[in-house]
Amino acid sequence: MKIERLGPYRLVRKLGRGGMGTVFEGIHDETGEPAAVKMLSFNLAEEEDFRARFETEIETLKKLRHPNIVRLLGFGEQDGILFYAMELVDGPSLEDEIRRGRVFHWREVLDFGIQIGQALRHAHDRGVIHRDIKPANLLLASDSTVKLSDFGIARLFGNTRQTAAGSVLGTIEYMSPEQAAGVRVDPRSDLYSLGGVLYALLAGRPPFRAKVFAEMLRKHRSEIPEPVRRYAPDVPAELERVIAELLAKKPEDRVANALLLTRRLQAMKHALSPERLEKLAESRREALEHQFEELDPSKGPLTFGVPGERASPNPDAEPTLEVPDKADSPEATLETSFLRKLADAGELDVDRPTGEFVTEVGDDARDAAPEATCPDATSVADEAPDDAATSAADQATPKQASDTVAPGEKEDGADTGGSKRSSSSRFVVVTEEDLDRFEVEPIEKAPIFSLRTGVLVAGLVAIAAFVWYMLQPVDADTLYERIQTQVADHSETSLLAAEEDITDFLSRFPGDRRVPLLREYASEIELIRLERRLQFRLRHEMTNQVVSPIERDYLDALRLAEEQPEEAIEKFRALIDLYGTRAAPEGSASTDDEPRPLPTTPRERCVELARRRLEMLEQQLEPVLASHREMIVKRLDYADSIADSHPLEAAKIRRAVVELYGERSWATDLVERAQESLRTQPMSDESDKAAEAAEATSSQRDDETETVAGTD
Repeated sequence: MKIERLGPYRLVRKLGRGGMGTVFEGIHDETGEPAAVKMLSFNLAEEEDFRARFETEIETLKKLRHPNIVRLLGFGEQDGILFYAMELVDGPSLEDEIRRGRVFHWREVLDFGIQIGQALRHAHDRGVIHRDIKPANLLLASDSTVKLSDFGIARLFGNTRQTAAGSVLGTIEYMSPEQAAGVRVDPRSDLYSLGGVLYALLAGRPPFRAKVFAEMLRKHRSEIPEPVRRYAPDVPAELERVIAELLAKKPEDRVANALLLTRRLQAMKHALSPERLEKLAESRREALEHQFEELDPSKGPLTFGVPGERASPNPDAEPTLEVPDKADSPEATLETSFLRKLADAGELDVDRPTGEFVTEVGDDARDAAPEATCPDATSVADEAPDDAATSAADQATPKQASDTVAPGEKEDGADTGGSKRSSSSRFVVVTEEDLDRFEVEPIEKAPIFSLRTGVLVAGLVAIAAFVWYMLQPVDADTLYERIQTQVADHSETSLLAAEEDITDFLSRFPGDRRVPLLREYASEIELIRLERRLQFRLRHEMTNQVVSPIERDYLDALRLAEEQPEEAIEKFRALIDLYGTRAAPEGSASTDDEPRPLPTTPRERCVELARRRLEMLEQQLEPVLASHREMIVKRLDYADSIADSHPLEAAKIRRAVVELYGERSWATDLVERAQESLRTQPMSDESDKAAEAAEATSSQRDDETETVAGTD
């Protein structure tokens, strides 16, 4: 079935056809304006949920209004056919220009990069990622404006099902490594593809070439492209460096966003502008001429040329200035000096050919250039145009569905062309009001007192004021509250952290009523430091460096506590008795309930540490000793119960208690009980003899058993 009309457009000719539909050049019935009308494939229109996605993505495209993005004119449906109309760009695509062998000058490519970067910034700021940046989607208008097309193709025809992790969508010659790996993409994926486009425009070929699809994907993920100056030697090193940065494998290694990329390219364009270089060259020539005028011609003829050239043999001849080679000319010297300044400023690499400052190659020269070949762009969703005119209708890449608003529909039911239309036909016109507002960045004039300088000065003043305020001493209440906040958990770490404030408070406010509490904190800090120092010496076996006898005794008890805690308890008790006993003043009685004074000397601090360690060990051993005592009591009770019938066995139990626990302070009462039982219930001589005889008989039997076993 031949279709002659779609909505208000009369179809004039077919521009191209692909897997997703056909592109026609259409003329509007009322305005006569041409447009690129994209008629979508019937198979796509019948896909589940595709119509809903179509209007959702079209609504998102309405947010894109930029001079470097092909404009959406309208969309609709006719007899079940979905279509949309886009601005028709009167000009070829950059892919067509590359195929025709056009040699792009680096200044042209720099301008293209700035325009495309501005378009991507506009889209990325609205949450729209193109996903398929390639020369075929960049249309070159007659005024040298580059327009980015096919916005929406990746999202509309892939949606989240095809653009999610695990799938590949885009043109493989220019797709990013993350697209090749099938993982989620972000705006930096578009920047990678833009780097590939700039590379292709300069080199006449994509960054990578491969015969099979899988090999191309592997190269995008793992290989580094050849330097672009291998194919275009006149390209500035700084531009080559930017392209290499855009083609970085990891997104985080690329230029951060399209805005920063545009700013860098604009700065490069300004620094390398011919007008600026010519102005600098002129000032350099004037300086050289002034130097020549000051030279004394009587000293002989002057020659400025190749080193080693002889002067004119004619002594009467006027001093001559021989034209040097281009590399030695004042202009070249000025150019090298200027580039060296740019390199010192970090803006340019001077290790590049100097021929990059020539003017643009004319059209005739371009036509005479040998043809450069470029491989066919292999795309998952590519379209081959039938004519030289390039359509702008293969577009549509939106944000999220949640960001769109249901479009207001403008029905076009008039039959202006005489053709019969279905009652289901409709066409929604995208008006200027529907499109998003395009914000042009104003050109700022440098003020005498820049905003950046003002912010810097204000920041310095604020920092100085803050430092002055922080250096002012705080009052007692504020300082005390800060200390209490720091030591709220009563941990060693918090006390040490508050040490400086505690010392400051005690020195500045000695008469404050809160000083006693803070002195306790200070004393506790001294104990913590002493304990840590002694522990360090014990761990590193540095006890010989301890001079104080009490410290040596404390370390001995501390070492014993790890293996024999019961003996360590006795050691700590002895240490306290030896160094910590104080005689009470005459006429006063000393009790254990009285609070101990704060330790102020190293000896007193060691005694305090010994008391704390003793309390800790006693608490740890209390349940163990309780169960141990219970066992001894049971054995002594058993010995008492068998004392009459088996006096020898009872005596053995009591002697064992005395032997094992005679020196244990915690078992003193039990040992005394066993000894008392042995004294009050002595065995008779006959009992002793009978016990000894029984014991001897038992021993003899054991010996005979061992002898028989040995004989066998």
